[in-house]
Amino acid sequence: MSKTKVFITGVLGMLGSCVERVLQPTYEVYGCDQIESIPLLSNYDNFFKINLLEYKKVKQLLNAFTPEVIIHCAALTDVEGCELNPKIARVNNYEVTRFLAEQAKTLKAKLIYISTDSVFDGTKKQPYTEDDLPNPTNAYSETKYLGEQAVKENLNNYIILRTNIFGWNIQPKTSLTEWVLKSLQDNQKIKMFTDVYFTPLYITNLAYIIRELIEKDIYGLYHAAANTPVSKYDFGILLAKIFNLPEQLIQKIPLEAFHFNAKRPRNMALNNSRLRGMITEKMLEVSDGLLWYKNEVGEYGG
Repeated sequence: MSKTKVFITGVLGMLGSCVERVLQPTYEVYGCDQIESIPLLSNYDNFFKINLLEYKKVKQLLNAFTPEVIIHCAALTDVEGCELNPKIARVNNYEVTRFLAEQAKTLKAKLIYISTDSVFDGTKKQPYTEDDLPNPTNAYSETKYLGEQAVKENLNNYIILRTNIFGWNIQPKTSLTEWVLKSLQDNQKIKMFTDVYFTPLYITNLAYIIRELIEKDIYGLYHAAANTPVSKYDFGILLAKIFNLPEQLIQKIPLEAFHFNAKRPRNMALNNSRLRGMITEKMLEVSDGLLWYKNEVGEYGG
């Protein structure tokens, strides 16, 4: 029996590489990224250096492999960079997504689009549900939301996952988690927001959820998130405790004390009850996800 064919964009990114590791034993996995493939992927012969803006090449690649599932992890996620270059953000986060949705429709493939928790303005006191009306506050979140609309307009067989993730990179990049760990390990003081709340999932937790959703006969918009919101400051403290690092190096700071070009929502927390009722894979609390992270990456976090 042949394996289901899955194509991952951004396969060398933090989430894309993790999804590849989780899917590889069960599925025939292909993917692309804009940097060179490296031998940290399970089967890097199936991965290609290609810029998603090269539509003709991407179309040829998809037609060659005819995937049954496309997982769109790639995005321009630099919030400040998107604010300074909104046209570039629109091309990468909206127009590329629209193109992939069109290709998925032609191929009759399921499209799983990774969206963001920041599509909301953050004024609600409780975690946001899928029924709450998005109101993006910056170029990044606006273009990701436009991507959601492009998926809905082109397809019926889609899953949009709004989420926020933490984990580790196989590339020489530094995520929030890695920044906190390295700073504390180097005995450096850092500042983290006490009034910005989110519900982040560990990347491996999300990858297993995606694996289950590939097989589910469902479509639509879902929030993939931890059950309980934490502030960015509390996230740092939990991380320090789990890795036995000095918590006192983490200083409290309100959002208004830091001057961003892009406006940030204070509440990015998502309610996961809709998705939780449809899958068997659990969405872990932040602390449990951090323990899983430590178990996977070791004492030094990467």
